[in-house]
Amino acid sequence: MLRRAEIHREVGDTDAEFADLDRVVATAKSKEWAFAQRGYAHLLAGRHERAIADFDKALEHDPSYGYALVARGRSLGHLQRYEEALTVLDRALELAPDSSVALVARAKVRRQLGDLTGELADLDAVVGASPDEAGYLTLRGEAHRRAGRHEQAIADYGRAIELSPDDGWALGRRGQSLHALGRLDDALSDLTRAARLKPAKAWIAVQRGVTLHELGHLPEALEELDRAITLDPQSTWAYRSRGRLHLTLDNPDLALADVRTLLSLEDRPGARELLRAPGLQDADDAPQLRTRCNP
Repeated sequence: MLRRAEIHREVGDTDAEFADLDRVVATAKSKEWAFAQRGYAHLLAGRHERAIADFDKALEHDPSYGYALVARGRSLGHLQRYEEALTVLDRALELAPDSSVALVARAKVRRQLGDLTGELADLDAVVGASPDEAGYLTLRGEAHRRAGRHEQAIADYGRAIELSPDDGWALGRRGQSLHALGRLDDALSDLTRAARLKPAKAWIAVQRGVTLHELGHLPEALEELDRAITLDPQSTWAYRSRGRLHLTLDNPDLALADVRTLLSLEDRPGARELLRAPGLQDADDAPQLRTRCNP
């Protein structure tokens, strides 16, 4: 019955999936296992309140059921109930200190709480236990990158890429760290590979477009930033970047069009930044646009 529910999930038949899971709960001898399985299905479907209710029922039957504790912590994190999530995940790790799943879940909660030291401590433990797991290295690299520790990030991404050469995410993020260090040619190489592997990721296209701009490859940069906006029409980063490029190309009218879009997306800081550029300060409608930047 559980396998049939999983097949229904794979084909997108949610009603049939949960009908089968309800039968699993009704008939299973191990109630903690059954409730946890249905709870996890709710978690995957983004129904986190329902997931927590099922995990709570599982834990009523077995308060030390690690699987339910970790999954409950994950759902609490999705609901931004971070302190509660941390408490649950701490309990899971008291029961199983070496649980990589629990450590990664807690690291993600600590990231949301701004606890970089705690996040890295958890990820160090995970990588130490599984040094050849590319996914864990990428997670730690991402923590270093967000903290501005780009050399450490590049080292982790590099090892992850050695283990998984077609990891477009790691290539893209290493490209960002290389860009931050001014290693533009190396960054472009990584970002070009990443764009081939993950052509639908707008953030890769934006970063690649920005790098092409800084390297002076202006037509290619414009093409890539246009592609990024097609992929994600809500990306304010893309419009900011394309607006700067239009100014470099001496196209102030097109830059102003990007300013208007930024204002429609309520990115007033981005619009103000572009309007400060010499090429836009004397534009006919610049005063009106500046007023819209400061409501």
